[in-house]
Amino acid sequence: MYFIFLGLLQGIFEWLPISSEGIVSTVYGISSDVTLEQSIAFAIWLHIGTSFSVLIVFRQRFYLMVKEILSNPLQPSPTLSFLLIATVVGSIVGISFIKTLGQFSSIQGSGIMGATGILMLLSGLSQAKQPLRGFRSKDDLKLKDSVITGIIQGISVLPGISRSGMTMSVLLHRKFDKHEAFLLNFLLTIPLSLIGALYVGITQEFLWSNEALIAAVSSCLVGIVSIHALIELANRLNFALITILLAFLMISAAILQLVF
Repeated sequence: MYFIFLGLLQGIFEWLPISSEGIVSTVYGISSDVTLEQSIAFAIWLHIGTSFSVLIVFRQRFYLMVKEILSNPLQPSPTLSFLLIATVVGSIVGISFIKTLGQFSSIQGSGIMGATGILMLLSGLSQAKQPLRGFRSKDDLKLKDSVITGIIQGISVLPGISRSGMTMSVLLHRKFDKHEAFLLNFLLTIPLSLIGALYVGITQEFLWSNEALIAAVSSCLVGIVSIHALIELANRLNFALITILLAFLMISAAILQLVF
């Protein structure tokens, strides 16, 4: 039940501008005798489940993209070029960050919570500065959009940095329409999340762990439900405010643990 619960957290928070990785790694870190590196690795692994959630919900769109690649591989559409470049850039940046996390392996418990809270606060403040409305569509994607988004995707492997939130912030600041930004955010989930999840799945041997596989299946099933819910609620919720409030709660809890 514990690993099903971790998968549930990933499935719910992955699509919100609230760091699912930060929340999962914090819960796993303070409830288990693991290091910061191990808790983050497990949180990254659970992205394999939510990646399949996107594949299932948007299967028709991915089918058309595969068909496009096979029929005209030398002239990809702006959307496909954006996904490819952002994935390559994000993979380089993300794997570099994952490899350096080992130097913080002695940080546990309240340290994980405090660091996560600070990063979540920065993420929330960034989201609060979004422009009101954009006008660009996926047909207006440029190389600069791909590179900037890829860098943000790579940085988001750090706990507390919301991949969805930061990606949405960048795209909205680049004047993309809100609905286009949501679509691109979902599409970007697949390649980079799968690369990161498979990397830690192999290096940390999660691929051969029944508990890790159960958690991944849980995140996939819950992720399917939460995608549909987010589409319905997207225009009603202030995710930046929620992120900032959660960050303050986590920082306060970490301070209390250190004091008492």
